[in-house]
Amino acid sequence: MLSKGNIFGYLPYSRSINAGVNSQAIGEVRIMSFNTDEIRTMIRNHFELTQALVHIMNNRVREFTAFQQQNDKMAALGKMAAGLAHEINNPAAALVSDSLSLRKHLRVQPEAFKELTSLHLEASQVDGISGELLKILAITERPVLNLREKSKREEQIADWLEEKNVLNAEEISETFVDFNFTTENLQNFQKIVPEHALSAVFNWLLNMLVTEKLIQDIQVSSVRIAELIKSIKIYTHMDRGSEKMASNIHDSIRNTLSI
Repeated sequence: MLSKGNIFGYLPYSRSINAGVNSQAIGEVRIMSFNTDEIRTMIRNHFELTQALVHIMNNRVREFTAFQQQNDKMAALGKMAAGLAHEINNPAAALVSDSLSLRKHLRVQPEAFKELTSLHLEASQVDGISGELLKILAITERPVLNLREKSKREEQIADWLEEKNVLNAEEISETFVDFNFTTENLQNFQKIVPEHALSAVFNWLLNMLVTEKLIQDIQVSSVRIAELIKSIKIYTHMDRGSEKMASNIHDSIRNTLSI
């Protein structure tokens, strides 16, 4: 503590010391101060004092730098944790929502199946319906339609279904377009299914495709969460020993970008 004049003394136990910060002594303390006007002279004439002051300043700079680095690391960690929580929360919320929707949808399916079985279709017709559906689902590379193209195709399919007196034509058309159905596919089903059974068959296909879409959405959300966790484990070197091992720098960069 620097002050005018020379002061020597003792402080009683537990008396507070005003030194720019709040502090409290836990025992007897001896405080020495010297005239601040003599500091330049003392530094010039006493090398030991200069050395001690430089050492103290270096220690303070080092401590402050370490403290600042720790604060920066904690801030970066908090930012990364918040970002990861947000990124994981989105697919997790979608996963919960899709699973609930799937559960509700599965409760509706028995009615559609009951209506389908009441038609007493022949085995060849059932095989033909399944074969045509699997053929469409096997096409993984589907064209990306803009809003105008999608609306136009939905309108075409809905008009075709309404002409055949199919119930839920608009809902069916929206789902069918998502799976790249065309009027040509509808005509192929028409060749297999009797006219009076078209409505029940297409509504059953609607239920099947909605289930398929929900499962796909659940899979996408699950894969997203798994990829994020994998990136975190690689980024933080979890589940690894201390020994040296080969590492692909490209994978590390991709994982860092993912984080």
